Amino acid sequence: MKRDLGKHFKIVAVSFLAAISVAVGQDGNHHRIYPFDVTIAGEVAVLPGSGDAAIFARTRKVVKNDVEVKLDIEPTMIIVNVFPVDKNGTPTADAQEQVKIIMVTKGTAFKLADTKDKTMQPASLEPGMYLMNIVAASKTARVAFEIGAGKAKTEPGKMEKVAASLTAVDQSKPENVLQAIFDAANSGNIAPLISLKSSDPDGDVKDVCSVGKASAEKQAEFKSYFMKGKISGAPKIQGNKAAINFTFGPSGTKSETMNLVKEGDQWFLDSF
Repeated sequence: MKRDLGKHFKIVAVSFLAAISVAVGQDGNHHRIYPFDVTIAGEVAVLPGSGDAAIFARTRKVVKNDVEVKLDIEPTMIIVNVFPVDKNGTPTADAQEQVKIIMVTKGTAFKLADTKDKTMQPASLEPGMYLMNIVAASKTARVAFEIGAGKAKTEPGKMEKVAASLTAVDQSKPENVLQAIFDAANSGNIAPLISLKSSDPDGDVKDVCSVGKASAEKQAEFKSYFMKGKISGAPKIQGNKAAINFTFGPSGTKSETMNLVKEGDQWFLDSF
C-alpha cells in the first residue's frame, strides 16, 4: 500500500511583522523551536526580537534553490519538510500538496536541491518564501527562508519582515498545548492553533486547529465553546501519549478528554 508521507509532516502557520533579529545558539542557549544552529548558504538563521515569543528562526538572504544547509549537530538521521508560505506569511492554499521532503540517513548537512515530493520523486523549490521543519536527534528546528530566481543576494529579502507576532506555545508539557485552545478562544489569536495538531489528528482536532481559516460563523462558534474551557485534572501520561480531562461548551460544563501525542520533544493535539 502506498503511504502518503506528507501527512507525517506538520505545517506551521506563520505571520510577518517588522522586528530586530538577534543570534541565538552560539553560546549553547537555544530556544525550544530552534534547538540547534542552522546555516543556509553560509548564513546562520536567527530568532526575531528577543526570541522568547518566536515560532521560528530565519535567514535574511535570498538564496538559490540548490544551496547547502548545515546543522550544528552530531551526525544523525535528518528529516526535513519544506512548504510554501504566501506574502502574508501563512501557508498557501495548496501547501499540503506542495510540501517537499528531504531525508538524510546520517549526516550534518543537506542541499535544498535534494527536495522530493510526497511520492519521493525529485521536485525542486520554485522562487518564493518557505518555512521548513528540520527533525534531527529527536529535536525540531523551524526555519523560514526565501528563494530567489538568480544568484544569492546579501541584502535582506521579504524575510526581513519575519517576526513572532504570534506567541509560541510551550509544547514541552501536554497541559500547555490544551490550555492554548482556551487562551486562543479568549484572545482571538487563533492562527497559532494550526501548529498544534499532531501528524495524524482526528476530525475534531483538525477543525479546532484549522479554525483560523474557517468562516466567521465557525470562528464565533469555536470561541463560544472554548472561552470557558478549563483543565479539570492532571495529565495522565503513558509513554508518548497523554490524556487530559477538561470542561468546555457555552456554559463551561460539558466534560471531555483531550488526547495528545508526543512527536519528537513536543506535545501535539491528537483527538477528543
